Amino acid sequence: MNQNKWYQSSTGSENMALTIKGALLAIVPILITVLSSQGYTLTENDVVEVINAAFTTVSAIFVFFGLARKMYYALVRE
Repeated sequence: MNQNKWYQSSTGSENMALTIKGALLAIVPILITVLSSQGYTLTENDVVEVINAAFTTVSAIFVFFGLARKMYYALVRE
């Protein structure tokens, strides 16, 4: 029986499913369309700023948790 999770590729690899990749790529255009229909105009600079802020936040969170984990394991192993 196939034990793939819903987000895994059906090709047997550990990759993400093509359906999920397509949906992730569609988020920004859909968001722009919805916001435009509500009267809010997004420029290219607005989109770039939002994406930069999101990636900066995510990377800062990863760095924080990575450092916290390193410190925790360094203290536990002593």
